[in-house]
Amino acid sequence: METFHNGLANARRAVRTGDVDQAVLVAHRLWTGYGPYSVHMVNGLRELHKEITATSPSGEAASTLFEDAATALAGFGLLRQAEEEWKRCVEVWGRREAADPTDHNRFGYVAAIENLAGAFWARERQDRVVDCLDRSIACYDRWGWKGHRATAFRELGAVLLCAGRFEAAEQYAIIAEKQHDEVSAETGRTCLDEVKAHVLHARIAHARGRKFGARQSLNSARALAARLTPDRSAEIDFLIRSTRDGRKMPSVTTTFPIVEYGIVAEDLDDRD
Repeated sequence: METFHNGLANARRAVRTGDVDQAVLVAHRLWTGYGPYSVHMVNGLRELHKEITATSPSGEAASTLFEDAATALAGFGLLRQAEEEWKRCVEVWGRREAADPTDHNRFGYVAAIENLAGAFWARERQDRVVDCLDRSIACYDRWGWKGHRATAFRELGAVLLCAGRFEAAEQYAIIAEKQHDEVSAETGRTCLDEVKAHVLHARIAHARGRKFGARQSLNSARALAARLTPDRSAEIDFLIRSTRDGRKMPSVTTTFPIVEYGIVAEDLDDRD
């Protein structure tokens, strides 16, 4: 505890002398080198954040601090506090993107939004996850980032599937399929994301009791997977056999901010 407080004092001294970079470096070490954190330690670090961001309110320093804080807090199970830090991170990146809309700042902004979605997911606030993904999609629309937009639609479909909202999930899966297909047509090559969109659609059809529709989507996924390097069609064959034999398809694996629906080894077990 004494070492922690010494570090906190050193960081505050660096802020007062104008050495913000050193203060951020010390704060990063404090967030990543200690824990579990007491309320007193968290409050001390948050006060340090205020001092640093008052000096550099919209700079890289502020966003780095909030990311460190959110990651550390979530790691120790302090999910509500982590959610608050991601909200602050979104605000900072939003200001940076508005002031200087470079690709770097745009990526930072949507990454913060999707990490906030992950925080909501961890607290089972699925309605807020949907809100965040809608916000990401609006950004991708505005910037003309078609591939990213298709991926966000696919993730939204997966979240709705996990929430049991099958009809809405299927609508988004269909949109994702079409948009991934368009991107592949423009680039002239098939990507794994396009395969995943068809697998997601199959999972939704299967959940709705439409086995034939599920197999159709899986056949489409297989044809696309065969074009990949290396060929991934054998993995789709497993899913096709599962539906043909009347077994349940492997469950959806959803871990925000990355959402996968198959085409990963751990999700291809033959389990009930």
